[in-house]
Parts: sequence; structure tokens; C-alpha cells
Amino acid sequence: MAPHYQSATLIASPSYPNAIAWSNENLVAVASGHIVTILNPAALEGPREFVLLRASEPFPIGVVKREDLFQPCLVPTFLVRDTEPCARSISWSQPGFAPNSGCLLAVCTADGHVNLYRPPIWEFCDEWVKVTDVSKLLFDYYRSINFGEDDSPDSVPQEKANSKNVQEIGCTGQLQEPLSCSDLGRRTRKPARFESYVYDEDESHLDASKDADFFLNPCSKPKKISMKKIVKPGHEIAVNELGGSQDIKAALSCNVENICLPIISAKQYARRNAILSSLVVAWSPVVPSGDSTSCLLSNWCILAVGSKSGDVSFWKMCKPEYYTIDVCMVTRDPILVGVLKAHNSWVSAISWEVSYADSSKLSLLLATGCSDGSVKIWSGNTEGSNQCTMPFSLLTEVTTNSSAPVSSISLSVPAQPQHGVNINLAIGRVSGSLETWTWDPCRNQIENTSACHAHDLVVTGLSWTWDGQCLYSCSQDNSAHCWIFREKQLEEIPVHTNFQELNVSTDLSEVSNQCFGLAIAPGQLMIAVVHSLDPNLLDQMYQARTHKAVVEFIWIGEIREW
Repeated sequence: MAPHYQSATLIASPSYPNAIAWSNENLVAVASGHIVTILNPAALEGPREFVLLRASEPFPIGVVKREDLFQPCLVPTFLVRDTEPCARSISWSQPGFAPNSGCLLAVCTADGHVNLYRPPIWEFCDEWVKVTDVSKLLFDYYRSINFGEDDSPDSVPQEKANSKNVQEIGCTGQLQEPLSCSDLGRRTRKPARFESYVYDEDESHLDASKDADFFLNPCSKPKKISMKKIVKPGHEIAVNELGGSQDIKAALSCNVENICLPIISAKQYARRNAILSSLVVAWSPVVPSGDSTSCLLSNWCILAVGSKSGDVSFWKMCKPEYYTIDVCMVTRDPILVGVLKAHNSWVSAISWEVSYADSSKLSLLLATGCSDGSVKIWSGNTEGSNQCTMPFSLLTEVTTNSSAPVSSISLSVPAQPQHGVNINLAIGRVSGSLETWTWDPCRNQIENTSACHAHDLVVTGLSWTWDGQCLYSCSQDNSAHCWIFREKQLEEIPVHTNFQELNVSTDLSEVSNQCFGLAIAPGQLMIAVVHSLDPNLLDQMYQARTHKAVVEFIWIGEIREW
């Protein structure tokens, strides 16, 4: 018989809630820092696979003037910048959307980019392959509609000013970098200006007030070139033939995108950055297509991406009819089917469910949580599933006095409801409080069934079982709890955790300090909980360098039978 407790150590530690996900093909993904570790629970000591996160180039949304850099609206843009890539949110698709009937993995990074990954085809490869850049598709969509700014009354004068600025930049050769431009996450380059100046290498001293320090070519060593004003009129750049001409040409070629970028206001930059900065991803269940004669495939699912602006974008992914082991095989890009203005602030949590209003009609339910403390439940219309649009309507909104940000959320539709189809909703907040709500679709009423201070710190994980009778929660205070939902009330059942000891004397249960998420196995017999480890309490010679976190697998069969 398999042991009740198993554990696997990780070489990197998670940084965000909901850092673990369990797929229906029995793979566990852990968002552990700069990598996403893929574990096989059946062979924890065997080889592992991973997704290596790399720094992403920022999108060319525009440039701002130097005097606008200290506007209050740009402060969040500066604060969230990380020098190293880090996984923020992960989610598994249902089986059948990757080769060999596998699952796709959606990864949202701390810099706001979302990518889809598939498992490697060859057995000797361990790194997963990126198949789609969802953020790039979202940027192309917003750029095609001018970021939704055409309807604004102030957009026409701003666009005229932008076009005028672009023409002036093209004439004078002035190079300015956008706020988001970086060299692998490091902002070290200064804006280079060529406006009515001539370069002369004969001068031995430099005037700092004239911005004479340039990083002309990022591939070469920066040079300091002095400059002096041109007496003759005109906007052409005069370059000394004896020095600097090659560097100037290199700078112009490297910054050709920046030359064409429009000058926008600080508020425009903050808004564009917010709608492109993704925070959370979640795959919906598989929905069968109602039209068998359609050219689209019969089964599909939706990827929901929440952003800092409060918008949720929906991406439709169709299941392939057949698979191939061809190396050149490319997964079809998802289709954007809608953008929903769900909240007025950051979308921090998303949960999907499927509801059957009757024996034939199917609808997708979506629960969204926000950093301002609000929670809403939406319904997606699947009747026009073969079209490239999918409208969502608001069903209900949770009204509560708590303004603590939502850190985790879980939606549950009982498989065999005894008293009507009631939807269970669990909400975890950064204050450590846990709330459960029951929504009756027939009467369109939502009721707060329980509210308690379940944890001392942020609730980092919530998950209902398939029957909606058992709820699991974990927190950054390094605790995990089991709750039995009876007669619309929560009763706590203790979960006994016990890490498997290593060959050395250190017990990992005594050195773990935070919990960053939990996931339930497809068979509902085990849960996986990820903990970070305190490196100061580990053996500095053998453990501290390689043991940053641990995934604990807990057998819950006895609790479910109880």
C-alpha cells in the first residue's frame, strides 16, 4: 500500500498564491520562481520536466516625455518591475489539447506575459515547448483598435499631436526610449538625443548638462562622445566623418521602433500598461460544440486571462481532430472571443465551473475576485459556441463589508444536487478570512453561509471537492485545513501533515515557513501542498543550496470516507 505521506523537494521557491496545479493526466505543475517544475506523482524520484521562464521584451505601447516620468499614475508601473522572470499564475487545460492527448499549460509571469506550453515530443527532452504567446496576440488586438482610445473625446487632438511628434522625431533623428524598454530586465540606458547637435571626438571634456553619455549600440561598449551645437539651420544631423558615424548608424537601426512610437501622456501609458499586464490565468472545462456541421472542431475550452485594468480576456482553443509526432507541428493559436470589464481594479483570482440548467442546456460559470475585495459570478452563453464571440452576463455580485483583497477563489457545482442546483462559492482573502456563499439560480439569490478567520495570514489556496461537500484551504501561515460543508455550515476537520524525512537528520516539517497553494488529485484521493523552506534552518552544506521548497502529497481517502 502506498504511504499516506510523500514529499518532493524543489530547487526554487514559489512567490505567489495558487502556485500549484494538478492536471487530469496526473501531472503536477509548481510555479517555483523562475521555473515551473512538472512532477509525476507516480514517480517522484524519477526524472522531472520543467518550463524555463525567460525575460520578455516589453511591448512598444508608446513613449512619455521626460517631465511626465514622475506622474502618480506611473508609480505602480515602476514598483512592479522585477529584474528576474518569475511565475505568477499557472493553469492546466483539459486533456486533448496537446500532442498525445495531453494538456496545455498556461503560465503567467510576473512581468504580465502569458504563454502556452506543451510537453516535449522526444523522450530525451525535459524542457516544455512554448507554442503560443497569448500576450502578443492581445497586444495585436489592442493595437488594431488603438487601445480603445478612439472613442475618447480627447483622442483626436492627442492623435494629431502624436503624429506631429512622430514626424518631428523622424526629421530630427531624436531617439527616445519608452519607459518599458529594458535590456533583459535592467534599465541602464539613457535617452540619446541628436537634436541639432554635431559630434566631435576631438574635445577632451564633456558637458554633463548636454546629455553627452550614450549607449549607442547595446552589443558594443558604450562610448562617451562630446557634442556641440550646429550653426546652420535645418533638422539634418551632421556627423563628423572621423568618428562616431558607425555608432550613430547602429543606434538608428537598433532604435528604429522607438523612432516610430508616438508620444503619449502618462495616463495613456499607465492605462495601456495595465490592460496588457496579466495577473491570473484559468482554463475552463471542455464544452462540446452544438453544431456538428461547423468547420470548427467539436470540442473546445476557454482560457480566461485577468489583468491589472480589471479586464478579463477570453481565448477559445479548439481540440485537434488528430495528433502527429512531426517536429514541425504547431498548435493552433487561440481565438479571442471577447474582453469583459469585470472589475475596476486588479483581477486577482478566477474560477470556472459548468452548470446544466436542464438536461440539455449548458452554461459556463465564471467567478472573478478583485483586489478591491469584490467578487462576481458571470455566465457565458455557449449556444453560439461556433462563432468567434462569447457574451458573458453578470449573474450576481457578493456584497460584503470586507474590503480585503481576494487572494483565492473556488466555485463548485454539486454533481448530484439533492435540493436544486445551488452553486457553492468559497472566497479567501489576504486578511486570512474565509467565506462561503451559496447562490440559488432559480431565485437569483446569494446567501452568506459562513465567515470565519480561518488563517492568520494570506489564504493562498482554496479547492472544493467534486461533490461540493468538502473544502480545502491553505495559507501563508504554513497551515492547511479541511472543512466539511454540512447544512450550509463549515466544520473544520484537522489535516495531519508529516513530511517524509530525508536521509539526513533534518525534518522538513520543522523548517517550512510558508504555504503557497494546494491542489486536489483527479481521483479526489490526495491533495498536494507546496511549502517554502527556511534556508537558515537547513544544512548549509547539503540542503540549503538545492532545497528551496517542498511539495507534500497527503492522502485524504479517510477524510472523504468520514
